[in-house]
Amino acid sequence: MMFLVLTGTGLMSVLSSYSTNVILIHVISGLLFLLIVLFHLRNNIRMLLRSLKSKGALVALVPLSLISMFWSATESHLADWYFSLKRDQPIVKFDPLAFEVYDKSSLNSQKITVEFLAGKHFWYPQVSVWLEDEFSNFLQTIFVSHSTAKGVFYGDRTKDNFRQHDREKPWVPSRSVRRVDALPYWSHRRGIQQADGLYAPSRDVPIVDAISGATPSGHFQLHFDRDSLRKFKLLVEVNVAFDENAYYSEFDFPDDTSYHSGAGLMGQPSLVYHADIDLGHPTKYYLAKLQGHGHHSGSDGRLYQDLQTITTATEIFDRILIHVQD
Repeated sequence: MMFLVLTGTGLMSVLSSYSTNVILIHVISGLLFLLIVLFHLRNNIRMLLRSLKSKGALVALVPLSLISMFWSATESHLADWYFSLKRDQPIVKFDPLAFEVYDKSSLNSQKITVEFLAGKHFWYPQVSVWLEDEFSNFLQTIFVSHSTAKGVFYGDRTKDNFRQHDREKPWVPSRSVRRVDALPYWSHRRGIQQADGLYAPSRDVPIVDAISGATPSGHFQLHFDRDSLRKFKLLVEVNVAFDENAYYSEFDFPDDTSYHSGAGLMGQPSLVYHADIDLGHPTKYYLAKLQGHGHHSGSDGRLYQDLQTITTATEIFDRILIHVQD
């Protein structure tokens, strides 16, 4: 019975999404199985020793030992290979030709369009788009995802209840929280400090609806009016929940309570992209380039340019294209 439970939970942990309950059952079953083996050896040690003295038993033990050695040497590599294939599968399936549109422009104005092409690790990201002048002074926020804009995220989120198929199930959160880690670089650049000393928007002082928008679920376009400045910087910050890797996981930063608050944290930090726009130049298309990342728990507003610990987060977007319309 223990062997069947171990086999079943092992297959479930590999072939389905991560589940704490499945892993817990697997570990407990493994410990019980070891106890059963120890009691079996204790009660049958004399018979086993006599069997080992026979030639037939030794002949049978040789191939079993070789198989055991081979499996011990290769199982971790086989698991790494399988999970690398699984990791490279798209997280969200969406229409490759469909674009959501967020129009923040006036009806008769000249527009700038920012086109976001979702990558294979795109998964309902928090996004902010803002402008700075050529001297890196903050000008204005163009767009920010609704949850960050209103300062309200569902609490008690886990990797299990935050999966795509679970979003369609009725679920009542026990509490609502703020994610100060979601878009920390933008919130600090914006420079509006809340009553609690943090810079992320709160329910008491939210971002207005004219700037905020629903969390994107696939490719999307953002339209806004051309700025009166001739030269400016367009910046984008993006963050996806629960995109852990070897450097940012539930086992890292144990003393950082913000990181382990349960508000969709425990993942790679936000990434920051930027493009220098010159309206006086004949160039009409610009590609936003990756510049660095924010703090993993939003504790400061620095831009960290070392990207060696960032992995799948760089594949949230395949491309960010800015089109300056005539």
